[in-house]
Amino acid sequence: MEYRKLINFGNTSLVVSIPKEWTTLHKLKKGDFVYLDQAPESITLFPREKDEKREEREYTIDVDGAVIETVKRRAITAYIDNYDSILFTGKNLIKKSQEIRDILTKNFIAMEIVEESANKIIARSFVNIKDINLDHNLRRADNMIRTMIKDLITMKGLSKEKKSALKDSLEVRDKDVNKMVFLSYRFIHFLFTEKKTWNKQEPIKLLQNWYLFNNLERLGNDAKRIARLLVEVSKKDPLNELNAILLRVEKIYEGTMHAFYTDNNPEAYKLSLERTPLLSDCDALIEQNKQNSTMIKIYEKIKQFVSNIQNIMRLRY
Repeated sequence: MEYRKLINFGNTSLVVSIPKEWTTLHKLKKGDFVYLDQAPESITLFPREKDEKREEREYTIDVDGAVIETVKRRAITAYIDNYDSILFTGKNLIKKSQEIRDILTKNFIAMEIVEESANKIIARSFVNIKDINLDHNLRRADNMIRTMIKDLITMKGLSKEKKSALKDSLEVRDKDVNKMVFLSYRFIHFLFTEKKTWNKQEPIKLLQNWYLFNNLERLGNDAKRIARLLVEVSKKDPLNELNAILLRVEKIYEGTMHAFYTDNNPEAYKLSLERTPLLSDCDALIEQNKQNSTMIKIYEKIKQFVSNIQNIMRLRY
């Protein structure tokens, strides 16, 4: 550790010299900018970040002999790994062109087809990675999950036709949640692979965000699957108990996200105590409805939903 003396500069400022070895290492000269990260007990100094041009990367997917789900998974991998474009090739590509379009439109933001022929489709990302805001993505995904829970509660008493329409709406919102999640994964992956300078907390916060978005994606999937099951439930089934459970789930989810946003550990601890009684009540209702396979599946999915909320709570323990 080196010691440096503070020197007066004008009437209100103090300055400290920077070691010559450090400025030489980072090729800094008079007039260049440096960045300060202030904490209560320390200041971390970073060299300016250069806008270095990198070579564009293209990911190739041969669709011949591949099931469409495999094509989708490989496309998601390429997108998260920050490839600039994806090249789909194959002798039978034309037969899968519509499915490939669906993959691009339903899973990615600003990923557009720029070239297409009988045996080639090129899709390019038009996302400016530096414009991505994780907090904005988080709020959008969170708001969609909240509305999905509310709509699950609303489905009680609706006709099968209206429940089916609401289920379709939830499926669309689940895709929108996935888009926010994959875009956020792309940005986090970019920072881990491209960023040259870090303060101590940044990697931890990024890992927390990755874990958070992962659980939001799961919550969207759970809500979608619960909606599909609710379409099959009749008015004769015990729906009052089910809605009471869903209202408790909504309370725990909204409280968990509030604890996360406000960094409120006591609130997270308090909410965690509600998990076990809720799961026990779900188990009791499963036993009461042991002759009703649809209701059993719903309560099992709700238990899974609560477990994913608990994962988010752990970020504030």
